[in-house]
Amino acid sequence: MKRHRTLKIAVVVATLLIVLVAAGTIYISHAHRQSAIATAITWARLAPLPPSARNVEVQIKGSMFAREFVITFDAAPAAVQQWLAASPGPSSATPARAGPLTIYAITPGGGAQFAEVKVEASAGKVIIHTYWS
Repeated sequence: MKRHRTLKIAVVVATLLIVLVAAGTIYISHAHRQSAIATAITWARLAPLPPSARNVEVQIKGSMFAREFVITFDAAPAAVQQWLAASPGPSSATPARAGPLTIYAITPGGGAQFAEVKVEASAGKVIIHTYWS
């Protein structure tokens, strides 16, 4: 009976871990999160995130052979425009439009192979996407 209960608990824990990993909701430590933001800033040649940035989300993908970061945040439209102007990557890129989004295809830095910033200016929404492999 005790063995059956232990097995049941193990199955529940394993299932929960699989669901959390699939949903991408495993907690990222503060230090790991800050490191990801700093790396993305270097790779996409960006100024530090605006102090007023809120709802900052960090997605880290890949392995030791490839690393990808997707960072999103919201800020007042004026703060986003100031941040873009202070960022070497976007300010040197030719922006493209896709509906409400302005897309900056950036020449990456720091050894990255891809860097892009998407901005929905009227809403103050920013998506930073960069990777190295």
